[in-house]
Amino acid sequence: MEKSMTQQPTQSALAQSVTLLLRKELLLKKRRPLSSCCEILLPAALCLLLVAGSSQAKLDKVPDKQFYPLNVSNAIDSLAPQNLGKIMATSIESGPMQCLLATDP
Repeated sequence: MEKSMTQQPTQSALAQSVTLLLRKELLLKKRRPLSSCCEILLPAALCLLLVAGSSQAKLDKVPDKQFYPLNVSNAIDSLAPQNLGKIMATSIESGPMQCLLATDP
């Protein structure tokens, strides 16, 4: 028994859908060549612009200096308005009840 038809391997559904998708994308790229060029050239131009800008930038040396407050009350004074900073600093240092008793309206 000899088979008259030769059996060809069938493509899987995944391979077939990938092939169709690639053909569709190729067809779309051929229809709009300007868009295809922009997709390639614009990101490359932006990368070159970033590299050129970073190579031209001058690094500034920052002097070794303390940029943070030494204690909690100084930190609160630097962040809050004057009165609120003093009230909160007193509250942290002496406790919340002493803060309420010590405030002057």
